[in-house]
Amino acid sequence: PALRARGNAIAKRGDLTVHADTLTAHYRDKAAGGSEIWQIEADGHVRLQQPDRTVTGEHAIYNLDTRVLKVTGGALGVDTGKEKLTATDSLEYQDGSQIAIARGNATVVQTDRRVRADTMTGHFQHQAGGKLDLVRLEADGNVEVKTPDTYATSNKGDYDLKADIMTLSGNVKVTNAGNQFNGEYAEVNVKTGVSRLLGSPSGSGTVKSLIMPSSQSSQ
Repeated sequence: PALRARGNAIAKRGDLTVHADTLTAHYRDKAAGGSEIWQIEADGHVRLQQPDRTVTGEHAIYNLDTRVLKVTGGALGVDTGKEKLTATDSLEYQDGSQIAIARGNATVVQTDRRVRADTMTGHFQHQAGGKLDLVRLEADGNVEVKTPDTYATSNKGDYDLKADIMTLSGNVKVTNAGNQFNGEYAEVNVKTGVSRLLGSPSGSGTVKSLIMPSSQSSQ
């Protein structure tokens, strides 16, 4: 059985508030008698709000057993107040492990810094006072990192948001001040744009560089 509410529908569970054009609650019988909600579906202008983040999309399903929220449709995004994460295919949040998975042109923006990949996995962690912060991002497929001074690409990336360091691996290319450096492994300080490029994590391997000559005015 299911119960449906239409027209600026709102549902609350703990610190989670769900807004949508239509909300559907699915019930099931309990072994001890009575019934319980096991799944909630939201459709149309979906907005899920918690103290530390807001999730938006057009369709959402929250399974209370697995504590997994999946959001699809247009305007997919997560806003933590510090970062904005967007995607084109789907957003999935696993409440138990505090992991968010963005699929399809996944992009994280922090003021003048941007990280993009085909798929991105964000790890959240409770801080002092109970606040939930995004502390790590794993990027996979066609990774791009942009800062005011640096543009880098690779196959994979691992971003430590606390240290502001992103580790890139696989077909790494880093461009800074018009100069390009190629290797298999790099560490980029996302805050300062300073990068350290290696042939491999151990420091072995080959690093190739293309240094552009500085332009000088004729005398």
